[in-house]
Amino acid sequence: MGLVFDHDPCQCNNRRAMTQEVMQALQYELSIPRYLVARGLTKLQPHRFHAWISPLHLRAVPIPDLPGPEWVRIRTEACGICGSDLNALRGAESFSMEPYASFPCVMGHEIIGRVVACGKQANGIAEGTRVAVENVLPCAPRGITPPCAACAAGNYSLCANFANGHLAPGVLIGFTKGLGGGWGEFCVAHKSQLFPVPGDIPTRDAVLIDSLASALQPVADHFPPDDATVLVYGAGIIGLNVIQCLRAAGSRARIIAIGRHAFQADWATRLGASEVITRNLFPTIADLTSATIRKPTLGPPVLDGGVDHVFDCVGTPQTIDYSMRFVRKRGTVVVVGTAGLLSKVDASPLWFKEVRLTGSAMFSHSTIGGIRKRTYQHVIDLMAGGKLRADGLVTHQFPIAEYAKALTTALDKKRHQGIKVAFEF
Repeated sequence: MGLVFDHDPCQCNNRRAMTQEVMQALQYELSIPRYLVARGLTKLQPHRFHAWISPLHLRAVPIPDLPGPEWVRIRTEACGICGSDLNALRGAESFSMEPYASFPCVMGHEIIGRVVACGKQANGIAEGTRVAVENVLPCAPRGITPPCAACAAGNYSLCANFANGHLAPGVLIGFTKGLGGGWGEFCVAHKSQLFPVPGDIPTRDAVLIDSLASALQPVADHFPPDDATVLVYGAGIIGLNVIQCLRAAGSRARIIAIGRHAFQADWATRLGASEVITRNLFPTIADLTSATIRKPTLGPPVLDGGVDHVFDCVGTPQTIDYSMRFVRKRGTVVVVGTAGLLSKVDASPLWFKEVRLTGSAMFSHSTIGGIRKRTYQHVIDLMAGGKLRADGLVTHQFPIAEYAKALTTALDKKRHQGIKVAFEF
């Protein structure tokens, strides 16, 4: 089900007539009992999606209205399944993020679609344009003027107003009530969030723009010198994208990647890793960096020496704990994965080694090759120029009706050898 529009070409200030007012979408409705049961089942069966108890349901929901004259309506063509989506469905998100979301919401934020209707002030956007939707909802989409200090400086991923303005609270489209999301037939977006996608980038590849931007931002913000040894912890889609973003941005650093599965290791090598480790982490990293292993009576070892930079693309308590053990004194650990509660993380290496531990929040502007522009645009330009690879990384696509199968595939990477799983419309 969905909207049916006239097929006469026109500019965006001519809104199309709707003949239907509902769409099929995967809607997340906050339910504490369902959330807690899903959280418990995840601990027992971490690689399964339990549709029967999940707060996520496929249903007919209203097509979202345009919140203002600078907004457009998007017909979804494809949308990826992100690790943050899976964490929310598994009950693995931090409770502290709840005030920055609103429910019920249609999930999905890695959106590629076509513009089908526009407000009167959405100038310069033609209907039919295929776009990537940058999903962050800072001051501009929220109608807040003057913008906060972060937005004024171009660092809108650190906006002070994610819970303010005329929109419901939410950092992203896909976790915000009333805007739709990429796991539905339609969503709405502010004109500032739209990036036309060149015709030579297939939709199946374009769906990676968001995850590539999530990798390019920390790479640009924490770019290592050419003589550095960099550890990329995790060879899922974000880790693989960090590797190729380092190379696309011109890094000649030595890149050591940690992957769990052989197919991930193969991809890491193809995308530019110097070495890939799948087991025996401490002795192998010590050997590769000429570090000394210090083994306590109880607990895991720590390295004297080690790598210069770590991009932790997993974000679990163990990977953050190990990252601080792997890095050298006054080295840098960048948490790229969406970490939540960090129970049982030993902070001793943090102060003893004077480790710089920081994070990366989505994307905004970045500087690559001396050129500063929005990170989404950098990604599109690098893809169009052949410097970022997408072909083959979207390993599975599903129609929205097969959402349980799609989510199970995304969760069980070893069995399905999945890298990026996406919905197609």
